[in-house]
Amino acid sequence: MVDIRAFKGTLYNPENIDNLAKVTAPPYDIISPAQRENYEKKHEHNIVRLILSQDRDNDIPTNNKYTRATDLLNDWLNKDVLRIDSEEALYIYEQRFEAKERTFQRVGFICRVKIEDFSTGVILPHEKTYAGAKTDRHNLLRAAKTNFSQIFSLFQDEENKVDQVLDTTREEPPAFDIVDEDNIRHKIWRMTDPARIEKIRETLKNKQIFIADGHHRYESSLNYRDEMRGKNSGHNGEEPYNFTMMMMVSMSNPGLIILPTHRMLKGVKDFTTEKFIETVRPYFEVEVIGFTPENKLEKLAAIEEKIEEMHHHDHVFCLYTAKEFIFLKLKDIAPVLEQVAEPRTDEWKKLDVTILHHFILKNLMNYVPETGQVKYTPFAKLLVEKVDNQDFEMGFILAPTKIEEVRNIAALHEIMPQKSTYFYPKLLTGLVINKH
Repeated sequence: MVDIRAFKGTLYNPENIDNLAKVTAPPYDIISPAQRENYEKKHEHNIVRLILSQDRDNDIPTNNKYTRATDLLNDWLNKDVLRIDSEEALYIYEQRFEAKERTFQRVGFICRVKIEDFSTGVILPHEKTYAGAKTDRHNLLRAAKTNFSQIFSLFQDEENKVDQVLDTTREEPPAFDIVDEDNIRHKIWRMTDPARIEKIRETLKNKQIFIADGHHRYESSLNYRDEMRGKNSGHNGEEPYNFTMMMMVSMSNPGLIILPTHRMLKGVKDFTTEKFIETVRPYFEVEVIGFTPENKLEKLAAIEEKIEEMHHHDHVFCLYTAKEFIFLKLKDIAPVLEQVAEPRTDEWKKLDVTILHHFILKNLMNYVPETGQVKYTPFAKLLVEKVDNQDFEMGFILAPTKIEEVRNIAALHEIMPQKSTYFYPKLLTGLVINKH
């Protein structure tokens, strides 16, 4: 059963922080070292100082980046830079942003959720995790006993019961309203009405939760719970370590956007356009699209639009070589199901990223990349620019993964191929914190 709880969030005190945009930051795992330095320079109380504290040569177990982050957190609390709310709430979070030449509005709510083993089927992942990243977040959680950022999670609600409750509170003025450096507008409301909170709890208690972003943080919370439970002979399941902070968004929310993750390749041997077309033509309808320097971006925009239109019912890809675009439409899924050797379900084999990596690249092109030879971007224009600059030899433009594919793969307890999803925009870290 999904167990959602309101909680007393820790938020920046507006009396001491005049502009939240100066102290918030993207998720820790997409911040480069240069960006981290810039965020630190932005404000002495930027959240990056807590989520990405740095190693020192003289670190010891009792004085390291995790203990220093904890000390700094406590210092900010003591100085009233951060303040714990006096009343339990669900925190409604709205993001207004531009994508696909349209304006979208994604709405969800921040809450505590009781941690569940994946084997229960209550909370389901879709991404592979790595030990190093989990250890890092576990160490920070152990030291600070705090969730600094939300795990982005999804639920099914075809009747929009939850969003209707959220909309009632959103009619009131928000507690916070900021615009970040990417011109994305973020609003936060406190929902404290017990009846509204209970309606959401009841609506979701028999649902499943699908993790969209934050798999490492969830598994770190899971490991931390197990660690603390082993130390507590009086464990009763209600201790704060049994819960983690999530941002919950309905799969039916019109602002839930997944961007494609295009692939840029280097190290492709013996490639020629003629050989490639000859190899793929038995399986794909092939269209070579030429261009001039003047109309290349216009052609690219038309290709992206074509992929967007067709991907709901076809498997389509476009290879860019700097000389031409080569548009591919799969004729029949049967050869993919037969020739992809991995012992996975048909649903996994039908994913576009599977077809690209395991059928086109591995089977047809005999290309098995080494570490660093494939890079990813959600922006086709950047792919074209990188190939034109010879940073990469070629790139494949893909359609975005569908939300129902994420749901179906997770429900089958399968893990999607690497870089299958890019949920946009990312959640802003520092708006609401969960201190145990």
